[in-house]
Amino acid sequence: MLPRILVTSLALCALTGCVAPLPHSPNTGLVSELGRDAAESRLRDLLVRARAPRITNAEVQDDAVVYEATGLSPWWYTQQGKAAILFSALARIDLYENSRTFLYDAAGRELSVILHNNVEDGREFIDLMMSFQAWWRDGGGGEAAEKKPEEPADEPNETSTDLMKEDGGSDEGETVEPEGDEKSTDLMKEDQ
Repeated sequence: MLPRILVTSLALCALTGCVAPLPHSPNTGLVSELGRDAAESRLRDLLVRARAPRITNAEVQDDAVVYEATGLSPWWYTQQGKAAILFSALARIDLYENSRTFLYDAAGRELSVILHNNVEDGREFIDLMMSFQAWWRDGGGGEAAEKKPEEPADEPNETSTDLMKEDGGSDEGETVEPEGDEKSTDLMKEDQ
C-alpha cells in the first residue's frame, strides 16, 4: 500500500510541478573577492540571461539592484517603471530544483521571482545578491571608513611646539614671566 501512495504522490508532483527547494549557503564575501566592478558585471549578466522575466537592462546601485523587464508583476515596479530589489528589504532567497529563485523580505512577502537557465546560475545569483547586501551593510566595503577625516592626534604637534619655543614659549617645568609694560603692572598693584 505504501509504495502505491508514494508512486501516486510522485506522479502528482511531476504533473503539478511540485519542486523541492535546494539548500545553499551563500558566499557573502564574493564582492570583496571579485571586486565591485567584476561582481556587478557578473550579476548584471546573470539577470539579463535569465529566462523569466525577460530582463532587458540591469544596474547594481549602492543600495539596490534595479532592472527593466517585460512580464513583471505591477507591485514590483518603482516610479520609473523599473523593478528594484532593495538590499535593506531583502531577507532571504530560496532556490528550487527548477532553477527558480524567490526573493523575500523579512515579513515573508515576495520581492521578486527569477527563473534562471540552470541551478548554477541560481546559486551564483544568490551568492552575488547576498554578497552585495553584506557589502552594503558594511558601508560599501570600507570605502566610507576611508573617506572619514582623520582624528586629531592626542600628542602635541612637534612643529608647533618648536615654533612656540622660538617665539618665547616655554618647555615643561620652566616658567617665563610675561612681557609687559612696567607702568601697567604697577598700576594694577596700586588698585589692589
